[in-house]
Amino acid sequence: MSNDDDNVKTSRLERTSLNREVSLLINSSITNLGSYTMAEDTVKKEFHPADSNGDGKVSKAEHEMYMEFKRKELEDADAMRDAQRKMTWFALGGLLLYPFAVVIAVLAGLESASKILGDMAATYFVAVAGIVAAFFGSQAYSKGK
Repeated sequence: MSNDDDNVKTSRLERTSLNREVSLLINSSITNLGSYTMAEDTVKKEFHPADSNGDGKVSKAEHEMYMEFKRKELEDADAMRDAQRKMTWFALGGLLLYPFAVVIAVLAGLESASKILGDMAATYFVAVAGIVAAFFGSQAYSKGK
């Protein structure tokens, strides 16, 4: 019986020491995780975009400056869209009127002009189709966002 008692005592001691090691490992992991979280919190402190001096408060002057910047940004984006739209319609109009230029050159008796226009038609159509496709593709993509 003493042999069995010794085995039980040994297994209890092994379990106790194993429990201590696991406990120490878990505590050190939690401590390290806690310090990592603390460091992460201090780094991630962000300010409002209108807070230009970084004091954590948005003054009236900062707010007005921020709103003016946003207004200008919207006006610029609107002007860019208008310019792209006009360019695309102009390119599309040229694409549709190009064959008429060839016919007019033939009717006017300008054989070399009609030959040149006919030769460059393939390149012109591909280039203009690329412009139009890029515009309509970007519009569809931005609406899908």
